[in-house]
Amino acid sequence: SYLTRNKRELLVSKQMHPIIAGKHRFGYVFVPDYPYDPDERHDLNVAIEQSAIVLATLFLKRDAIVKNQKNFRDVFIRDLLQGKIKDQFEIANKMKAFSVSMTFPQAVVCMKAFIDDERARQKFYDRIINTKLVKKRFESLQNSLDKHVYLVYFNDAVVILGGVECSECLEELYRDLLDDLKRLMGLENAKIGVGISDSCDKVEDLCSSYTQAMSVLKTGGILNRESFVDTYAKHRVFSIIESVEDVDTLRRFVSEKIGKLIRYDEENGTNLMETLGFLVDGNLNYKQVAEKSFVHYNTVRYRVGKIEQLGISLNPGRDFSEVVIAFDAWVWLQAMKESD
Repeated sequence: SYLTRNKRELLVSKQMHPIIAGKHRFGYVFVPDYPYDPDERHDLNVAIEQSAIVLATLFLKRDAIVKNQKNFRDVFIRDLLQGKIKDQFEIANKMKAFSVSMTFPQAVVCMKAFIDDERARQKFYDRIINTKLVKKRFESLQNSLDKHVYLVYFNDAVVILGGVECSECLEELYRDLLDDLKRLMGLENAKIGVGISDSCDKVEDLCSSYTQAMSVLKTGGILNRESFVDTYAKHRVFSIIESVEDVDTLRRFVSEKIGKLIRYDEENGTNLMETLGFLVDGNLNYKQVAEKSFVHYNTVRYRVGKIEQLGISLNPGRDFSEVVIAFDAWVWLQAMKESD
């Protein structure tokens, strides 16, 4: 446009004046019929500067109100995720007061950066929320069920509510979004995880769905070396493992079934447990394991031989099914240990 092309010239001539308050620039005051006479310009320039100050004050107040409302809204959403609000009347009133609109059923999505640098993680989370990358992707969808998408920072992750209904659609969306998220992170080889819960039917169930999504992140962080998008529906076994009250019983079962392999990795600096994980996911398909682990087929065969030498059964049947359960229990125990 004319204003964009000639902005520098217009600012120098004072025909255009910025509306600024502190570090915020809200826009510009522009006078289309700017006089050529310097005497006429003087009074007009004063009027332009004064109007810019008045507008900056108004915009700043509006900005403060919006931010204040968002802060209250975020606190409300965090309370819902923790199950702190049970009364339906209170929930309805607060949803109205904080302009929260949700369509059900819907899933809860949790996004986490698996990097040690806390400042870098926080910077990434701020970028996700402030760049509106996720919201824009939802807005571009033709089948988006709910245009209202809310992103909240909570428990070292970004929680996302709203958008499409089914977890399968969300999984596809976030897989497509993963490369953009990596670029947003700005760190080479950094791991990003996205956990997606089952769909819940009402606002009171958001708490349990949030727990599911975070559980996917915890176990996914152990299962995946690289960035991942996963759903609770694919790992329902962890909810069964989690329900076992006697954790020592789980540890003994893991030690009995795959303890030799775990100790071998610890003593020799190997990563045969990862190979076992690929074998579990790939139903003992060596070719698939080679592709997923980026190694030669013969390397997989060698590692399988080593695992079997340690007494781990890799033949289809009851023994291997117990190895699968033991591996899943080990993953869950590792995830719980890291989250403590």
